[in-house]
Parts: sequence; structure tokens; C-alpha cells
Amino acid sequence: MPDSETKININLIGYRCSGKSSVGRQLAEVMARPFVDADLIFVEQEGRSVTEFVAASGWPEFRQVESRILGELCRKEEIVLATGGGVVLKSENRFLLKESGLNFWLQIEPETVFTRLAADSQSASQRPPLSSLSPADEISVGLKEREPFYREIADYIIPVDQLSIAEIVTRILRYYQERRV
Repeated sequence: MPDSETKININLIGYRCSGKSSVGRQLAEVMARPFVDADLIFVEQEGRSVTEFVAASGWPEFRQVESRILGELCRKEEIVLATGGGVVLKSENRFLLKESGLNFWLQIEPETVFTRLAADSQSASQRPPLSSLSPADEISVGLKEREPFYREIADYIIPVDQLSIAEIVTRILRYYQERRV
């Protein structure tokens, strides 16, 4: 975590469909901070959806661009940042996130991810398949791969499956305010 003199960011980490963007927007409004969605910045800078980019250039190139964008965003101060779900796969990204702010892991169960993906009309363009596995297997494997990395950098873990956005925001604010005293 950055020293107390630094104007820290609030970084939301977690698997796809954990609510990072929805929580981030509401949290930023309550905290009167700018909200930044790393996936939307990616689309703005690259001029195409994540799915289109991955289809044309592949996951390794996507991860490179994602890392560059994260580096730019972590230099900002006092933002609420919704990260991409796989940003934690690279050690340098985990370092950047730890150095730039408090990291809140929105922890989600595989069944909830599957349900939310199926219900989200944006999934096809913003959340391309990560592998050739079935969606249920991909979610299970993806979570197992990433959980140690989320845990490594998380300052606070919030199991989100049974919580509303407002409840998640309240927990983040409570933790943040306790650490600011």
C-alpha cells in the first residue's frame, strides 16, 4: 500500500462480471472522485472492442496493451479504477496496483459469473472467450488461475455474490475511512 502522504487510488480487482464497473461508478460518485474503467480506456485507445482486438491480435498482445494502459492509469491520483479481470496475471501489473492504491477484490463464485455472463447482452463484445473450454469450465479454470494473484494484492476481500452494489460500496467506504484515520 502507498504511504499515507500519497493521494491513493481505489482499485477494484476481480474476475469478469464481479461488478467492478458498476461498483466503481457508484463509489466514485459517493467519493466525488473520477471513475476510470480500464476496459473502456482500452476500447477508446484501440478503436475496437476487446473481442475484435483479441480476434485480430491475440491474448498476449492484448495483455501488453492492457499493461501499458494500466501504467498510465496508475500514475493518476485519487481515482476509482475498475481493472480488467486478467490484469493481475502479470507481476508488473500487480506491483503497479499495490503501489498506486488500495486494492479491493470483488470475490465472486463461478456460478454467479456464469449467470451474470448469460444475462449480459454486452458479454460477446466486451468479454471474449479466454480459451476453447466450455463457458463453465473456462470460468472455473480462470478463477483458480487468478485467485492467488487477487489474494496477493488485495487489501480487502469482499465476497459479492449476495450483496447489492450499495452494500459493496458501503463496505469499501468503511474500510477506506478506517484506514484514513
